[in-house]
Amino acid sequence: MFSFASRRAAALLATIVALPSLAAAGAVTPTIVYDNTTTPTVGPWAPDGFFPFGYYNDDEPMGEQVTLDGTHRHVTEFHLLVSSSSLVEDLTIHLELRQNDPGPPFPNIVLWDGYMTVDVDGPTTVVFQVPRIEVPDSFAWTASAASDLAGLATYDPPTVGSSPTDPGGDPFFWEYDVVDEQWYILGLLDQPANFGARIIAVPEPASALLLATGGLAAALPRRRSTRLARSRSAALAPGRRTR
Repeated sequence: MFSFASRRAAALLATIVALPSLAAAGAVTPTIVYDNTTTPTVGPWAPDGFFPFGYYNDDEPMGEQVTLDGTHRHVTEFHLLVSSSSLVEDLTIHLELRQNDPGPPFPNIVLWDGYMTVDVDGPTTVVFQVPRIEVPDSFAWTASAASDLAGLATYDPPTVGSSPTDPGGDPFFWEYDVVDEQWYILGLLDQPANFGARIIAVPEPASALLLATGGLAAALPRRRSTRLARSRSAALAPGRRTR
């Protein structure tokens, strides 16, 4: 017959073996919280459906202010849509997720940045893996590279989330001038100034595994207490001699 200690050890071992299953049960499906990848646009400043990275200067950050849908705010993937007028090989793209300043809302606070080197030959989706970076409901993203032949693909309107407009009610994008070191709010002539992007996020790290193991720890002392209570009840039962 197994002792209580043996049963307790067996229960603990069974839980350790089950940890991967508990973790899988607590896993959360990533959710698209912003999506502007459905409708490409063209216009006088983007006749080929993209705005060149080097339109003003190479490696100048430019991008959008976005407002996310839903409640998931830990970003795990960022899909950036770019395009080119011809093949551009080994293009290094620098992506930054930025928070706006509390005063004048310039996106100076970098929350995360990453690099991808890709070949761009017409419409191309560049997928950045983001390590669960927490972002606010509204934030800016910027991308930069050294190329006049490739740039950010122009899309509008977003189908998930939204992109705020300027004080005049027109879509805009952020552009940082590396020469005079300041931000500009820019638009595209006769064309919505929105760029193609998709943002995927999850909620805060799941606590299901912690709750499961905590529940087991709470159950084990109760099992022992129950056994002790029964033993005491038996010792004090009528007809049993006690000292």
